[in-house]
Amino acid sequence: MAIFYNLPPAKPEYEKTLLGMAWFLINTAERSRREGILSLQADMDTEQAFNDFAGEDFPQKISLYGRNFIRNLFMDICDGVEISDIEKIAFYKIASSQKLGGDEEKLALMMAAEGVHSIYEGANPRVLAMKLASMIGEELGAKLMSDFEKRDDENRAEYLRRLEESSEQKEQRAHTAREVYLSGNFENIVWLDDITVKKIAEENLDFLAQAIAFCDYEIQSKIFRCVSPETKEKLDAELLEMKKPSVECQKKIMDSLYCS
Repeated sequence: MAIFYNLPPAKPEYEKTLLGMAWFLINTAERSRREGILSLQADMDTEQAFNDFAGEDFPQKISLYGRNFIRNLFMDICDGVEISDIEKIAFYKIASSQKLGGDEEKLALMMAAEGVHSIYEGANPRVLAMKLASMIGEELGAKLMSDFEKRDDENRAEYLRRLEESSEQKEQRAHTAREVYLSGNFENIVWLDDITVKKIAEENLDFLAQAIAFCDYEIQSKIFRCVSPETKEKLDAELLEMKKPSVECQKKIMDSLYCS
């Protein structure tokens, strides 16, 4: 559910600020899904910690008031404040503040508030990118999604490059299902051969998406590479709806390895 319904127009000259804010939120969402929301707490504790975390690519036109606004929203979700209360805080602070640097900063902070809301819900970074793109007009939105797809393709290419290793290295990577089961680590399924992964995926298809939701790109890619196009399409759709990983489903798959 959107917090804001009336947005300032996204002018072309706002590009650096709005796209910079979008990428800050997307990158933060990816880290939160990988490491958990509480992993962000240390980077939000102080102004200096936030500035170090945000880095040089963070929009320079965001004022100190704006930076503290974003930092406090993240601290609120780390502290367990109800999301409905966070929405109200964000809405009224932006609506009533006289300290914002015009529509450019106002729209950027609206994006930040919507982004924090999505991160709290564990939204897929791709879904977050689409949401932010819808807030910044057709031209800038198209550029954001184009850049997002390009980066996604680069990540995929890097993963495929790592797969092109020598036969000896591939042999070293190969582990039996029993060895992965004994390791007790679901992420170690990436070391299984493709035939075993395909078999495990087919046997556990009903809850496979729940098991691999929020896992690293390498794990999801391993699964996708071993299943049919129809199954991949089904998993893609289900993953977009996932809000948190299921350790129970991961355990079921690990248990199935014992019998493989």
